Amino acid sequence: MCSRFVYDNEISQVENSNATARLWIQPDHTVYKQYVVRNEVTEQNITNLLLMAEHKKAWKISEIVFPLEIVKDSGAVLGYTMLYINGRTIDKYQSDRKVPRNSQLGVLLKVAKVIDALPKGVYIGDLHGNNILIDDNENIHIIDVDGFSLDKGYKISCPAEFWLLSSARQNKKYWKGGRFVISKDSDILCWYMLFVTWLMGASPLMYTENEVQNYFSYLKSVGFSTSILDDISRLSSKRHNIINIAHINELSEKELSRFSYHEYRESTMKKFMV
Repeated sequence: MCSRFVYDNEISQVENSNATARLWIQPDHTVYKQYVVRNEVTEQNITNLLLMAEHKKAWKISEIVFPLEIVKDSGAVLGYTMLYINGRTIDKYQSDRKVPRNSQLGVLLKVAKVIDALPKGVYIGDLHGNNILIDDNENIHIIDVDGFSLDKGYKISCPAEFWLLSSARQNKKYWKGGRFVISKDSDILCWYMLFVTWLMGASPLMYTENEVQNYFSYLKSVGFSTSILDDISRLSSKRHNIINIAHINELSEKELSRFSYHEYRESTMKKFMV
């Protein structure tokens, strides 16, 4: 434990049962991320942390929360400090019914633009609803930079690995040599999971595949972008995934409430009542 840090204000990680570090808020409004479990994954985190800290092209992306200092003792990395972000996770932001739908879509657009701007060979990898923070000005902050994956470092983790059904593991876009492939394709897959979860109001994994397809058919019938639906279908093909920023942006100009899963269910019930 490094004596120059204060250890009386810890950020709870109750939702992260696999946490290998503790997060301490410091008096200067920074956070000290202290590695407390030393295992293979931690060593991979440290390797990627050091690579990201020196990656000049990645530093140009202001939405990524980079380390302020790598904390060492006798050459060994103990952790790192970063700016404290006073915000809430994108999961909580997107599920807040008081937040306008257009604002929520705008935040998703910002995440998509970060994925598009990442330098070649750098991937968010562990892209999910708890490692993107939204501040009061609706700016996004992508944390856990030591969890990023790099071609020149380690490919660490990706939540999409747990989303795919066994049949999808035949797709070499995601699986090769019995292992999940972390790439721009997997980052885009993770982004679409956030996008569809926002559209439906809950993770699509909570519904049967047939129910999700019926919902997509409804979207098409009420004027939802067919280009976006085609890009979603592309996720299960062998072609590389894409996010068309312009098409997503055009969506923000439409009345988003009619695309909700609630409206779909209301429409279905009315058909049964006729």
